[in-house]
Amino acid sequence: YLASCGIYALKYNIKRLKEDHLRAKEIESVLKKLNFISKVEPVETNIVIFQLKEFINPNLFIDNMLKNDVKLISMGDNKLRVVTHLDYNQEQHEYFLECIDKFDYNF
Repeated sequence: YLASCGIYALKYNIKRLKEDHLRAKEIESVLKKLNFISKVEPVETNIVIFQLKEFINPNLFIDNMLKNDVKLISMGDNKLRVVTHLDYNQEQHEYFLECIDKFDYNF
């Protein structure tokens, strides 16, 4: 079932995948500059995995971002995941970058 999703994406949305990958790379670049991020995994697709510094509670971080309508996925050990996709548009991308850049970890 999952393989058919991938085949469909490659067959009908290959140009869109490039857009998703470029957005993921831009997120990677922004995250690397933030002082509350300890590590950003190298981005090779549309998936961005990053790790918060130890003094940031990941649950509070996720809750704080959710208040701004930004949904993140926890992977444990202060690691979070963001995925760009077909339904993630340029307006949302710019909003996410703004939210993450203005994040106040002194909440």
